[in-house]
Amino acid sequence: MALSSSPDKAAGYASVAAVAVSLSLAVVVVALMSRSVVALRSARADFARAQAELQLDGEQRRAALAMITNAGSSSDAQLETAKISLAMAAELDAGALSRFGVRDPARLRAWLRDASATPTSPADLIAADEARIWKACAPTAISAFGQAPALTAPGNESPPSGGATSRLGQVWRLTARANGWTDERIVRFTGERQRPAAVIWRRFYRSQKEGDSCAAIFAPIKRG
Repeated sequence: MALSSSPDKAAGYASVAAVAVSLSLAVVVVALMSRSVVALRSARADFARAQAELQLDGEQRRAALAMITNAGSSSDAQLETAKISLAMAAELDAGALSRFGVRDPARLRAWLRDASATPTSPADLIAADEARIWKACAPTAISAFGQAPALTAPGNESPPSGGATSRLGQVWRLTARANGWTDERIVRFTGERQRPAAVIWRRFYRSQKEGDSCAAIFAPIKRG
């Protein structure tokens, strides 16, 4: 005698299958929505970065033009030759390097001596030590173009008067900030009004302003 499923049992199987299909669809929908939210956030972040990059590029161009017309500058401006060279930085004692957070002065001094003999970019200088303070502040006091006789506190320079030709060939570090973004450039002034500064090196990154913390490196050590 053949056995057959009752209508109630068949309906139960159908209900379970429907629930399973619904759950599967719900999982797919949630996954798609999550991906969409992530993509939207990423797109917004990219758009915000692009906006900041465009804004700061404009500020950098205006700053360079202002410097050759003696109109001042909204950017931080540091003359690279006013910093010490890599070779001089290699002669800094452990105490001076420790203020930059350096934990292995001997290793860093060896690197600086080697780097002083070859073309070295600011990116290489930044990466020479893992200390956070070194990465943020070393470029404000040390430069491959440096000619200063001694290590001095970083500070914005007052561009000399005299127009475009007074800065012809000079190398400056210009830094512009907006909305948590920083556009940092090493530029050489060309003396041309249409293209006042040729970019030697540039980095665009998200960070906090470093000025006060870098200046604190050179503050006298309190004793007692």
